[in-house]
Amino acid sequence: MSIGKNSIANLLGSIIPLLITLATVPVYLRLIGAERYGALAVIWVVFSYFGFFDFGLGQATAQRMAKLKEASVDERSKLFWTAFLLTLILGIIGGIMLWFFADRILIHFENPGAAIYQEAALAILWLMPALPVLLVTSVMTGALQGRERFVEINIISVIGNTLIQILPLAVAYLGFVELEYLVPAALTGRMIAGICLFYKGKVNIPLRMEVAFDKSAVKPLLTYGGWISVIGAVGPLLVVADRIVIGSIAGVKAVSYYTIPYSLTSRAMMLSGSLANSIFPRMAGMSADEAKMLADRSTAILVAILTPLVIIALPLINPFLTVWIGRELADKAAYVGEIILVGTWLNALVIPHNTYLQADGKKLKKVVLIYLFEIPVYFTLLWLGLSYWGVTGAALAWTLRVAIDSALLLGLAGAFKRILRQCALPAALVAAAALLIYLTDAGRPGLWLGTISLAAFSVFISRKELSKLVENVFLGRKYLT
Repeated sequence: MSIGKNSIANLLGSIIPLLITLATVPVYLRLIGAERYGALAVIWVVFSYFGFFDFGLGQATAQRMAKLKEASVDERSKLFWTAFLLTLILGIIGGIMLWFFADRILIHFENPGAAIYQEAALAILWLMPALPVLLVTSVMTGALQGRERFVEINIISVIGNTLIQILPLAVAYLGFVELEYLVPAALTGRMIAGICLFYKGKVNIPLRMEVAFDKSAVKPLLTYGGWISVIGAVGPLLVVADRIVIGSIAGVKAVSYYTIPYSLTSRAMMLSGSLANSIFPRMAGMSADEAKMLADRSTAILVAILTPLVIIALPLINPFLTVWIGRELADKAAYVGEIILVGTWLNALVIPHNTYLQADGKKLKKVVLIYLFEIPVYFTLLWLGLSYWGVTGAALAWTLRVAIDSALLLGLAGAFKRILRQCALPAALVAAAALLIYLTDAGRPGLWLGTISLAAFSVFISRKELSKLVENVFLGRKYLT
C-alpha cells in the first residue's frame, strides 16, 4: 500500500479515538462523578508512566522487522519471539515495581477522598498483571509496522480504544461505579486489542508458533531500543515542562491561557506524525541515499499541505476561541495559539528527517545529545519570555526552541541547506500571514483578502507536490515510494 494511504489510515487512527474520548467524557462525569473520573485519569497516568519498561523494544522491533523485509519467515518469526520474550520479562519486572510503588505514587496527588483513595489503591493492583500485556502489545504493533500493515493496526487501535472507553461505561451503567470494577473493564478492551494484534501478526509476519530465542538479536534490540527510550523520556520533557514553569512563575491561571490554545493548534502535528509513522519502516529497509530522498519528498508534501492550512488557521484562532471559551480568555490566549501554530509549521520541516535518523539508528546518541542541549536552553528562554511577555513569551520560547531543534536535527541529517532552499518561499508566506494578523484588525476585509491570497499562492507554488500526493493516494503512483 502507498505511503499516502498508510498516512491517512494513521491520521484516522488518531482522530477517531480523540472524537470518542470527547463524546464519552460527559457521560463518565454524569455516571461516576468528577472526583472518581479524576482518580481514573491518575491511574492511567501511572499505567502509561510504567510503559517505559518496554525500553523502546516496540520501535526496535519495527526497525529490525523492516530491515528483514526480504528475509525468510523463520528469521522474522525468530526476531518477533525474541523481542516478545524480552518485553515479557521486562513487563513482569515492571509489574512488580508497580506493585511496590503504586501506593506511594497515589499519595502525592492532592486531596483524594478516603473512599476514592481506597478504590484507587485496589484498582491499581489490576495494573500489575496488565503491564506485561501492554508491553508485549507494543512489540506486536512494532512487528506489524515493520511489515507496513497500518490499516490493520489502526482498525485494531480504534476497536481497542472504543472498548477501553465503552466497557467501563457499560459497567458503570449497571451500577458498578467503583474504580476496582472500571479499571479491569477498560483493561479487558486492551486485552481484546492485544489478541487481535497477535492474530494479525501470525498472518502477516507470518509467525511460526514454535517459540524461538535468538541471542544474537538481543544486543541490537536493546541498544537501539535503549536510545529510543531515552529519546522517549527526554522528548516529552521539552513538550510538557513549560506548564510547570508557567505555573511556577505566572500562576495556574496562566497555565490555562497557554494550554488551551496549545492543545488546539498543536493538533496539526497529527498530520506530520501520521506521515512519520508511515515512512519509518520504509526508510529502515532502504539505503541511506534512498531514505534521504524520501525524507526530502515527505517534507515537500508536508509543507505543501500545512502552509495553506496554517495561513488560513491563523486569523481563525481568535474568533474560534471567542466562541469556544469566551471573549475574556480568547483575548489572552489567541496570541499564544497563533505563535504555537507557526511553531507547528516549523516542526513539520524536521519530522521526516528526524524519522530518517531514527530509522537509520546510527546517530541516535547525537539526537539524545541535541535534546539534552535543548533542555537548559529552553528553560532559559521560558524564564525570559515569561518575565517580559507572560504566556505570549512562553509561546515564543516554545516556537524558538522548535526552530533550534529543527535546525540542529536537519544539520545532523545533512539536510539543512536543502530544506532551507526548498522551504524558503513557503516560510515567507507563513511569516507574511502572521505579520498581516499583527498589523490588521480582526474582521477587516483586508485581513481575509490578504489571507486568502497568500493561501492560494501557497497552493499554486506547491501544485506539483499536491498533485503527486493525490496520485499517490488514489492511483498508487510512486512519488512517495
